[in-house]
Amino acid sequence: APTSFITNPYSTTENPSTAAASAFMRLSGMAGTGKKLLSSNCSVGSTTIEQWLKSADDLYNGIINAVRHAYNIALASGQTYRLLGVLWTQGEHNKGSGKDDYKAKLISIREDIIADVEEITGDDYSDLPVIMYECMTAGDSIYQAHYELVADPASHFYCGAPIYYLKYNDQWHLDSLSYKRLGSSYGSALFYVMAGINYKPLTPRSYMLNSAERYLDVTFNTIGKLVLDVPEIASDSFYGQMNGVLPAKGFFVYTSNNTNLNKITAVEIISDDTVRYHLNSVVAGMKFRAGVEEGGSFRFKATYLRDNVGDRVNFVYNGNLYRCDNWCPYFEFNIN
Repeated sequence: APTSFITNPYSTTENPSTAAASAFMRLSGMAGTGKKLLSSNCSVGSTTIEQWLKSADDLYNGIINAVRHAYNIALASGQTYRLLGVLWTQGEHNKGSGKDDYKAKLISIREDIIADVEEITGDDYSDLPVIMYECMTAGDSIYQAHYELVADPASHFYCGAPIYYLKYNDQWHLDSLSYKRLGSSYGSALFYVMAGINYKPLTPRSYMLNSAERYLDVTFNTIGKLVLDVPEIASDSFYGQMNGVLPAKGFFVYTSNNTNLNKITAVEIISDDTVRYHLNSVVAGMKFRAGVEEGGSFRFKATYLRDNVGDRVNFVYNGNLYRCDNWCPYFEFNIN
């Protein structure tokens, strides 16, 4: 059983939990305050969500044991302890699972963690945040499950980032630097939640359809200013780069009986939080989608819309500045 805390041992590799801790420290100003931030990486690769259920024992117990040991070590040294949040980076190995089944299992894991941590600490954890990504390689049902959870204001699930804008080493895994970028997005999301800022991913808050002038205005949840940009992806990424010529910036307006015809003719940002989509016609039964397939490439579900949070959520590595902006995740809704 662990008996003490150690400093971050990772020097040549990176994982989301250490990167999240570093970003949280930078944003919160905790450095030099006497407070300590503990990052416990309980992850195991190539696992399904079913293996993390409490009824499956081993992996779930790894999470709870990390809390139990940390709590005991802190109290033995005269300190207090509080679990700030859970980072969840899982989904690829549930490719083919049903959306609702996956959501129910993830919700049950959070509920079990809350119950067990409350039993250990005696504190209330009903508002425990779970920070995760939007998985892009597991098919529609999993990233829709991720999106629906983070879009629900009462769920306590939050999206650090979709990951289409990061570099892949192989079919499933990011490179070390991309995990640092993902983790930095986790840490910033956790900071905003803990600071009481009304944080949600870059998703629609409201929309207005002007049928006469044929345009759709979509107002997004954002804590920054919207920017249209092409994601910068390393040329040696497994799935290739963005081609930079998506005229509708990765958005799609279509009808149920004509799913291949995009009605968007132009896209422009008209305010800090609102994008205008000009349409060639307005008909009944239209749907709005963020994320369309780009010529058969993996870079499907990508958009060219981000905010400018990277102005303050960033890091320098080997002399290069890496931004951690919020990129627009996949979503879809009915317009009329």
